[in-house]
Amino acid sequence: MKPILLILTGGTICSFGDSENANRDVNMGEAKRLILENFEKSSSPYRDTKFEVNYVLDTLSENMTAARWNILLEYLRTVDFDRYQGVIMAHGTDTLAYTSAFMSLIMSGRDVPVCIVSSQLPLDVNGANGNKNFSMAVELIRRGIPAGVYVPYENMNGKMYIHKGCHLMQCENYLDDFYSYDAFLVNEGEAEEYVKNVKNNGIPAAGQGYREALGSISEISGCVLYIKPYVGLDYSVYNIDNGIRAVVHGLYHSCTACVERQNKEQEYTSASILYLLDKCRSRNIPVIAEPCREDINMYASGNDMTEAGAVPVYGMTSEMVYVKTLAGCAMELKGDRLTEFLRTDICGEMLWK
Repeated sequence: MKPILLILTGGTICSFGDSENANRDVNMGEAKRLILENFEKSSSPYRDTKFEVNYVLDTLSENMTAARWNILLEYLRTVDFDRYQGVIMAHGTDTLAYTSAFMSLIMSGRDVPVCIVSSQLPLDVNGANGNKNFSMAVELIRRGIPAGVYVPYENMNGKMYIHKGCHLMQCENYLDDFYSYDAFLVNEGEAEEYVKNVKNNGIPAAGQGYREALGSISEISGCVLYIKPYVGLDYSVYNIDNGIRAVVHGLYHSCTACVERQNKEQEYTSASILYLLDKCRSRNIPVIAEPCREDINMYASGNDMTEAGAVPVYGMTSEMVYVKTLAGCAMELKGDRLTEFLRTDICGEMLWK
């Protein structure tokens, strides 16, 4: 039987605190010991699983950067995935949704299942869900779940959910729960049902035309500016002359942003997204507006924004739009080619179609 490749990157699941469980920091050697020891002592029927463990990063996930993603990317290029039944990555919760989206893109087209596991508390603290998350990851792989990126995670109500990595969203403030639009609730003994469901229905993957391109990404850079709307936003504070190649702009729930004016004859100030669109258009920098569909501009403000050049993208999580824009820039996609890439059915699109 092939082993499972266990990749440790840090995060709470690889961290330990002081006597009061404060000042937590990463300890990779102790994390490896405890993850495997706790699993061997668990009630899992797959306790005989063999693992090959590699330390790739040793960072708290809030300290994840594009440079650290590149270290992970460079490591993944060296892996012979045919040697493994599957891959488990231990990762922190703070940036879990972003790395899940990133891994969904990078691993698209690779014939191996990947489970990303986290813990809301260090593993040596009572109530930590990381041990259960890890056991579920092993079970999914051992039961033969198809290639794809998955995130098994037990929420604070004690219910285990399995998320597709490309659909995972960040935790809300004050919560330790994760959500995705098609999360699958797995009660005890139901993991096999989920595996059958995935085998029958599949998981979003790269279209054939983009598999080679994704595999050729050499480096991710922090060249995408990510803006979320709020009352009082002043676009004049943003410097887009420092290597920015694209802007991802979130929208309010009605697919709108502040255009400030009531009609096109009125002036607008730097409080308007139109101000940003003017600056970006003069520099050939695309502004990706999400979530936004061209055929649901029910408000004059939405029409004003898209007519001024905002590129509407709909159907992905905000995390995936951002990560996919980073990938598109790394692939040197511009103009219509970047728009096509963002709208192509690859890793997370059409969540609500």
